[in-house]
Amino acid sequence: MGVATFNAYGNNLSNLVNARDNKNSLKQTIASIYAAGGTSPQKGLSIAQTNLANSKRTDVPQYVILFTDGAPSEDTDKNDSKEIARQLRESGITVYTVGLKLNDETSNWLSENIASTNCAFTAANVDELKVIFAKIQQTISQNIDIKNANIFDVIDPRFQLVGNDGNVITDEALKQGEIEVTGTNGKVGMAYYDEVNNTQAIRWTDQTIPNVNTGEWNTTITVKARDKYIGGNNVPTNVSPDSKITTGFGEAVLPQPKVNVKVDIATSNDDIWINSGETVPVDDTNIGNSKVFDIGNVVNSKGNVVYKYNESTKEFEKITKGDLTIQWYTDDQCTSETTKDKISKVKPDGRTDFFLKVGYDGGSATDESNTNTNGNKVGNSESNIGYAINDGKNGNDKECVTDFENCKKNKSEYGIYRIHVKYTLPETGGTGIYWYMAGGMLLMMVAAVAIYRKRYYEYMNK
Repeated sequence: MGVATFNAYGNNLSNLVNARDNKNSLKQTIASIYAAGGTSPQKGLSIAQTNLANSKRTDVPQYVILFTDGAPSEDTDKNDSKEIARQLRESGITVYTVGLKLNDETSNWLSENIASTNCAFTAANVDELKVIFAKIQQTISQNIDIKNANIFDVIDPRFQLVGNDGNVITDEALKQGEIEVTGTNGKVGMAYYDEVNNTQAIRWTDQTIPNVNTGEWNTTITVKARDKYIGGNNVPTNVSPDSKITTGFGEAVLPQPKVNVKVDIATSNDDIWINSGETVPVDDTNIGNSKVFDIGNVVNSKGNVVYKYNESTKEFEKITKGDLTIQWYTDDQCTSETTKDKISKVKPDGRTDFFLKVGYDGGSATDESNTNTNGNKVGNSESNIGYAINDGKNGNDKECVTDFENCKKNKSEYGIYRIHVKYTLPETGGTGIYWYMAGGMLLMMVAAVAIYRKRYYEYMNK
């Protein structure tokens, strides 16, 4: 980038230099410009033409931006400016003109004689001027490759990077040192542990980002939800604004891709025997049976305790009863609701099952998160709730073991509390013993009479 001024004379304030390495000095040079008499645009255009002709960079597009607040002073200024602008355009250089508070005649003259096609702009005030220069900057940057760019992708704490061997990379491994990760297109990044965000990150250094006309920079890496994360919809996969591209032109924040993460929680089972006439036992927990579901330690299908993630504090937090939907049922279709208190009053007369359904609201999905996860989401069209799956455990006999394992195989969305009933004689001293005693004595008397009559007849026959 170079800077030249013009009034009645031309002044070369700065030859072409690398803008990234000389940003501060260029700002100081531009800040030192002041207004003086006369307007001879050809003086500045001529300096620009010479500097660009002497440029060692032949692999990038070239631009001239003519900024003026008035019409050329003389007809010769107009004619000379028109000729140099023609030479610039014919040599492949794009010429922009930016006018501040110009009349229509001057604006039209710049557009028709100096600027390249669609490259003439006029501002009525400083605010409009800022918009114009931002637009020109964007257009120019789109037409050149950006070299020596550094790209940082800070992974959201709910995820872990997957290494080249297909296994997740642990935080402990990254704290020991950086690990090479190869993405698509063969692009190699270095995974590291970001101490600021307390999470994993990956960077690619000295990258060339193609301009929009020749392609794009892209690569794909794989991340996996942490085992301790319960899951949810519309979850960002990186941290903003720390995920970014840094270049000599400044920084650009990377987008935050959103995905849906399957809710993974598990219910279990309980299989007990009680005596006939007894009520179903329940424990002191809010649920009534911590073996079927332990609210104090919500686990996933792997048996790992899971947590929710607080977006505000950026911390994992324990799951509480308020985070869950919990309901007991008396049928495996989960249509007939019951409660812990009602269960505690039941006196089964045979094998009886109760079914516990536990759900977690994963929040609303978006079109983006659905697209990024192939349409999979937590919940269904009616709700965003993901339900706990039976883990198939705690069967005490062959039948129960088979039933519970089938629940796991079928991914049943409930846990089972199974009660068997056993019938026993009353203990010695109980009131019921007298009935058994009386019955026994009556049987003995009947037997004695029968034997007496038989022997009497035998004797009489003799």
